[in-house]
Amino acid sequence: MTSKLLTVSITTYNRQQELIEQLRSLERQGLYDKYCIKIFNNKSNYDVEETLRSALSAEFMDIITVHNRKYNVGGDCNIALAFLQTETPWMWLLSDDDITTPTSLQTVLEDIEKYKDVCWLKYSIAGAFPDKKVDNLVDVFRNGHKFGEFLFMSNNVYQLSMMSDYLGNIMNFICTSFSQCAVPLLYIKNAHGKMMFRSAAVCTYGVGPISYKYHYAHLNFPNFIGSQIDLSKQEIRAFKELADESAIGLLKSLFEVGNKYLRREFLKKYMAFYLWGGKINKFIYYILYWIFDIMNCNVKDIEKCYKNIRHPFSKK
Repeated sequence: MTSKLLTVSITTYNRQQELIEQLRSLERQGLYDKYCIKIFNNKSNYDVEETLRSALSAEFMDIITVHNRKYNVGGDCNIALAFLQTETPWMWLLSDDDITTPTSLQTVLEDIEKYKDVCWLKYSIAGAFPDKKVDNLVDVFRNGHKFGEFLFMSNNVYQLSMMSDYLGNIMNFICTSFSQCAVPLLYIKNAHGKMMFRSAAVCTYGVGPISYKYHYAHLNFPNFIGSQIDLSKQEIRAFKELADESAIGLLKSLFEVGNKYLRREFLKKYMAFYLWGGKINKFIYYILYWIFDIMNCNVKDIEKCYKNIRHPFSKK
């Protein structure tokens, strides 16, 4: 058990060069005595620890622990287990293909000392939102950020020790594409926790090909609404406003791409999303889910659809 306050928890799968570049962006910042790194390897097809030892300094490797999964548990489950297997009071969750900004560690370390009363620090991407502390889900959803930033993984720092009684609930959300948001949202909702939006940026988006997961998350957001977070009508309305802007843009892009399969799946789920928005009877909702075949999408077909599409936030 480490005495440090912060762990940078990195989930990875078969992104060897991206992981090395990301770690080098941390290595250049120093401060090795202030934090530790834990890598959750989702059964990659190479020896992660051996590869990193050949690419990084011995001093930096001393603060890195590689946790190898015996099986590939899926991306969302790997994220969820990172919450349960990180041992420090605070965790910065990072994807293996995002690059940290030059002073990100200093920013995070200063903030976890300054904002000890918050359960969740959400950092901006290129100054997209101002500093603001909120204590309810309506304000969480309506803070001026985009759905992509809300969903984005690498701009989140969590006070795990504050939310310890809620951490076990994360396993109920591993099929929602929102596992990185579930615990703090539950805590804010049920324990009146506080969240801090920070105008500072601590990472930049990766510039590789878009992951189908980003779009699949839009297709899956009814799962999130229909999950164990019992949102009020006002909270559902606020969440819909957050998702709508990106959803409409996504739908437009689907017509531009011309993929009939993906259009059909999106329309089905978007319809279910709006039906749920009125808090209709759950039995009727799940019947509609069954009719629309929402839980049985062919993920591989979706992945194939998106293999040539760039990330919407990428400058390239």
